[in-house]
Amino acid sequence: MIFCICAGVFFGMLLSTKTVVPFFLLFGAWLTFSFWKQWKTLIIIIGIGTLIFIATYYQFFLLGGALRSFLGLQKYIVTYYGNAHIPLLEFAGNYLRLIYTGSWKFWDSSRTISHYSEWNLLWPLIFSWGMWQLRSRWNKNNGYRMLIIFIILYNLFVFITPIFPRYLLLLFVPLVILL
Repeated sequence: MIFCICAGVFFGMLLSTKTVVPFFLLFGAWLTFSFWKQWKTLIIIIGIGTLIFIATYYQFFLLGGALRSFLGLQKYIVTYYGNAHIPLLEFAGNYLRLIYTGSWKFWDSSRTISHYSEWNLLWPLIFSWGMWQLRSRWNKNNGYRMLIIFIILYNLFVFITPIFPRYLLLLFVPLVILL
């Protein structure tokens, strides 16, 4: 049960990164293949994930936002990123730069390099340790294996995705610590 709650919380955090479509497809496929025979588990994870995602918009609803406006906002986000014409190869691996140095290249037209003030030396240590642990956890059980596959796929995804540091804090570090 604790696995379901953790998976649901991380699923909601993934959805709240403004990359809803790719993560929903990726995580949805993982959930489906992992828990096809355990439909109750699947429903719990998706339910918790949806609640966490909506909770990240608490202020939006508190200020009077309606469900229709919320759905319109999600459509705008998908459309914005689809039309942004961001040169993905220019930002490939930008998240590794952020993890190891605390600096990252912002993906607007100026391409400025910024230092993230919340970065500290634990980031690269935790990341490196977590990636090393993936090897030793592979043969433990199928739950670990599916989580490792998910982390690898997520790494590949953020390798070519322009990110904000807060996405990394909400998603990547907790997944690595979970191992």
